[in-house]
Amino acid sequence: MERPRTKTPTSNRGTRNDPTVVFFDLEGSQQYDSNVRVRYTDAIRKALTHVDAVYVVADSRIVRMGATVAGIVIPQLRLVQRQEFGQRLEAALRENVV
Repeated sequence: MERPRTKTPTSNRGTRNDPTVVFFDLEGSQQYDSNVRVRYTDAIRKALTHVDAVYVVADSRIVRMGATVAGIVIPQLRLVQRQEFGQRLEAALRENVV
């Protein structure tokens, strides 16, 4: 299974306590591995107090279902369409990348 392309803009404020926005670009992923979802979900849950939002874009029905399941325990997770994903990523990069 192909690893998801993740993008995590880092804050220009430079402290470990700054909020983080996480982006998962899963378009084109046709396979679903629940172990991968569980590991990513656990990693994000451990940092949940520092995560403002998690944006996921996916075109596969099964991958979108997995993201929906992860969203049960990650209230910040938003399953979005390509256009919104791109807009939010661009905005985060403009505002936060060092």
